[in-house]
Amino acid sequence: MKKRIIILISFIFLLCGCSAETTLTVSDDTIFEDVSVKYYEDNEISKPQIKGMFRKYQPVYKDVELYDEEPDIKKDGIDYYDFSLKDIGAGYNAKYSYSYPIGRYVKARGASKAFKSLNVIRNYDKGTITISTDNSGCKLFNIFADLESFTLNIKSNNEVVEANVEPVNGVYTWNYSQSNNSQNVYIVLKMDNFKEKEETPAQQDQQFYKDYGIFIAIGAIVVFLVGVKIITKMSRINYE
Repeated sequence: MKKRIIILISFIFLLCGCSAETTLTVSDDTIFEDVSVKYYEDNEISKPQIKGMFRKYQPVYKDVELYDEEPDIKKDGIDYYDFSLKDIGAGYNAKYSYSYPIGRYVKARGASKAFKSLNVIRNYDKGTITISTDNSGCKLFNIFADLESFTLNIKSNNEVVEANVEPVNGVYTWNYSQSNNSQNVYIVLKMDNFKEKEETPAQQDQQFYKDYGIFIAIGAIVVFLVGVKIITKMSRINYE
């Protein structure tokens, strides 16, 4: 089987002179990633060539070594994006989607390639989910000079505590281009069910001692002092 190593870039898999949009749907436990890439033919690339550029099976995690192989087939033990390709007249609209456990999204191939850093932090003390990047913008424009635009949308049924963009119809959007590529992503959401999550016995014990530790300590001291007093009194009686 012939192999040649290729670079898979961010939310976009093979692109040049096109636009891309990614929508993340966030819940307490999952992030559903939906990627849409529109690629149009021009004088340098034909429509049949475009169709052949999008691979059907793309691994979702960055730690999976990527090869451009023929034939394009699945391998056991690897998670792949769901893929569809739509004819849009002068080109194609490729879509890739996958539902990640929220704790593993930082290992997503797309997220790690699109941004220098992307963090997803669940704070169980505050009951929040924070998604953020640094302020170095989207890395795609440093790789592909012909990339026209990249859009990141985040939506959720969870209440949004704060964000550095204003929502439109409940969707928070960050737009990037060659001339506008400095904005960081920042959004904080409330967990819907964090108070309802059952605690493990160890967590329950830890919380019990946190809540009542002072009273237990005071009680132990009192018992100790009373015990010393009783022993001292009995010693005096025996001595007399």
